[in-house]
Amino acid sequence: MENGREKSTPANSLTEERRTEFAKLFREFAGTYPSTPAGKRHIEAYEEARSRGRENLREVLSANARGEDVTELVLLKLLPHSDTASNRKKGAWTHIAPAVQGDIRRWFEGVGWAKPEDWPQIARALLGFILRCVEDPTRLAEACGEFSASPHSKGFQTGLISPILNALRPDYFLLVNNKSRMAINYFAGTSFGQRLADYPAINKTGWCLIEEVRDIMRHPALEGLREADRFDMFSHWLKAIKKHPLKDSESFPGPVHLFSEEAFGLLEGLHENPTRAFYQEHREEFREYLEEPLQRLFRRVAAQLDPRIKDLMETENNLFGRIPKNDYGRGGAWDFYWGAFYPKGRKRISDAQLFVRVDRARLEFGFHIGEQGSDSRQRFARNLEQHRELLAHLLQETASEEETSHRENRGATLEQWLDSSQRSGIRNSTVITKEEVLASSEEELAERISRTFKRLFPLVLLACRDDPVPEIHDYLGLTGKAGMANPAYPLAQLSEESGFEEEVLSRWVRTIERKRQAILYGPPGTGKTYLAERLAQHLTSESDGFWEVVQFHPSYAYEDFMQGIRPQSKDGRLEYPLVPGRFLDFCERARSRDGRCVLVIDEINRADLSRVFGELMYLLEYRDREVPLSGGQRFSIPSNVRIIGTMNTADRSIALVDYALRRRFAFLRLSPNYHVLRRYHANNGFPVENLIRVLKMVNGEIGDPHYEIGITFFLQQDLREEIEDIWRMEIEPYLEEYFFDRLEKVEPLRWEAVKGVIFA
Repeated sequence: MENGREKSTPANSLTEERRTEFAKLFREFAGTYPSTPAGKRHIEAYEEARSRGRENLREVLSANARGEDVTELVLLKLLPHSDTASNRKKGAWTHIAPAVQGDIRRWFEGVGWAKPEDWPQIARALLGFILRCVEDPTRLAEACGEFSASPHSKGFQTGLISPILNALRPDYFLLVNNKSRMAINYFAGTSFGQRLADYPAINKTGWCLIEEVRDIMRHPALEGLREADRFDMFSHWLKAIKKHPLKDSESFPGPVHLFSEEAFGLLEGLHENPTRAFYQEHREEFREYLEEPLQRLFRRVAAQLDPRIKDLMETENNLFGRIPKNDYGRGGAWDFYWGAFYPKGRKRISDAQLFVRVDRARLEFGFHIGEQGSDSRQRFARNLEQHRELLAHLLQETASEEETSHRENRGATLEQWLDSSQRSGIRNSTVITKEEVLASSEEELAERISRTFKRLFPLVLLACRDDPVPEIHDYLGLTGKAGMANPAYPLAQLSEESGFEEEVLSRWVRTIERKRQAILYGPPGTGKTYLAERLAQHLTSESDGFWEVVQFHPSYAYEDFMQGIRPQSKDGRLEYPLVPGRFLDFCERARSRDGRCVLVIDEINRADLSRVFGELMYLLEYRDREVPLSGGQRFSIPSNVRIIGTMNTADRSIALVDYALRRRFAFLRLSPNYHVLRRYHANNGFPVENLIRVLKMVNGEIGDPHYEIGITFFLQQDLREEIEDIWRMEIEPYLEEYFFDRLEKVEPLRWEAVKGVIFA
């Protein structure tokens, strides 16, 4: 024994090459770092931390002897915290090798390592383990093994435990954090991990390594510093300042782990203190442990992507977010870091993206459309509604229940997600916990993320292409195969889903086929848009046709719908090409299809229709003709094109619909369908008949079928909980507007007056 340590020859001694490299690097370190202000503070910090650690243990033991609860003292005084104002204010033990950035309780509970009620047992087990190691250092392996097997040891790795052991018995226990561990692995040719169970072996190997380089580490600048501290300080310089990779394929054969405990510790600290100041204070650590690894991961993922993905997506420039917030000088910071591939020529924050996001508890990756991406979101929703069943069929081979999830339905199949995404948000992602990330190699993470991106790329096409199905077919290698037709959607299914009699629906379909354009009209809440989309789905079923939705508004113009000049910058010059509008583009694509192609125009009466339609007014009546457009070319409506509009009769803009347009459309009236309401609430216990009586009473008071209140307001499964908000915030404002000059008629129809009838 020497200084209380067992002398032995390490299984992995220094090779001559590594010894030469160590000597060269150590001379550089000793000649530069120790004499700097940072180096001097580093030297002083070792004994200061040990002195404070010993005092802390005495404080904990005294409180324990008095019968006090020492849970908070153990966590705060015996674990190494970062030197921040917040931690100093709490009286935490700050250390040169911190592993706790913020509140350890929140950190451990957030990743599922502990529950709030567990902490007293965790603290007692931790204190017992520390005392056992200090009392008999020769039984370190036995103590680590038993503590690691305890249910209270989850999350306690070498970097959390070794600082207090080193403070109490520095001649026996090395200070081992990620930097010193990597240095030992590199020079000794080992591959120890961060598990506490590895600490006895890495502690022994480290002491043997220090013994071998004792003569090299003699230097005047380090006079009086323990040999183990010289090695630890050298390891810090080597990794944090010199930026040595500390990796070698021959001497370090284990998998390369991308993220470390330091990365998640920094994110935990950022969560506790989400400020620009905290980020700036740890900027170099964030860059080393978080930002550079994620950027390296993206480069590796990009290299594995299908060329068709890289043709569409930006995979090189402006991929990453920033941690400091642009919050108008308030100095905030995000508590996560992220990056994304996004369509070339567009914006990362607002368009469809394939993203990776890491925070203090997990790594998330998948598909997302930002809240600002209105065009992408609308196109995605339109395509999803139009092709939902077809997409579920096409993508079933690529869907994986193990990996597909989204923020409200973890573990959903792709078909389930396609069905619910409009309600729960346009996001489809895989989430893996911090423990999984730490246990995964860089290669494993890159392969898993690239595999997910390849699987989800068709969702990007849904957001980027007006007609995505052919490209999805090509991407999935299904071109020319059976199954390209849209799935069947018979009238019986349409009747079941909409609540309308099959005979009525059949008559409407015949009318649309005869007139080739029709308008569903009625008061608000009668399901006009829903029914229009379902009719379009029926008309295009079992064919290669397609349907789309466009919504008119007061500023919608001929240039948007037919054609118009669009200024564009090209090679620094401004050009003014004539660009086809929505309907011209729709018709051009319809010409290549045999099946019906249906354009649903929602809120058709809200635009100036004569101005929007232009030459189309003539062609709607004379479908077999063609006319010259203002741009010069001739145009006709393909025979397979159908148009279904929706019109809210309570909108005063209905007066703008002139008689010429009325003559060209068939008008299909929708009134409140109480049968749908009955069927929807048949089995959930809601008193639907009482609600129907109230609605009939309210519509009787309104006395105008154009302004009646429909039933779709109340198609909510949790209506018992939601109905008061619906009535107060949607029905009452509508009634106040309708009876604006007779407000006394609203009072008997307010929630306070009708709730007793509904819940009688």
